[in-house]
Amino acid sequence: MGRNGSRLGWRIFPPVRKPTEAAWRKAVLATKLTHDRLVKTVAALPDSQLGDRVPGKRYDFYHMLHGVAQHELYHAGQIAILKKARAA
Repeated sequence: MGRNGSRLGWRIFPPVRKPTEAAWRKAVLATKLTHDRLVKTVAALPDSQLGDRVPGKRYDFYHMLHGVAQHELYHAGQIAILKKARAA
């Protein structure tokens, strides 16, 4: 991974700046909005398309969506650990 979180010229993560309460609220809101958009998109996906291959990938939508769910659960676990450590 290159400088500022970029890889192959693509921007993956924004640069980390001094944390503020306003920046935190903005990040949380952006995360919630992205999650809500994902849920709506998946809800609109017909079951008949779950077996279709994801364009440019070697797997279908069914397996991709399971991976997305596992990824979100992984990060939820990280957040739970951080909250627990902060409370201690």
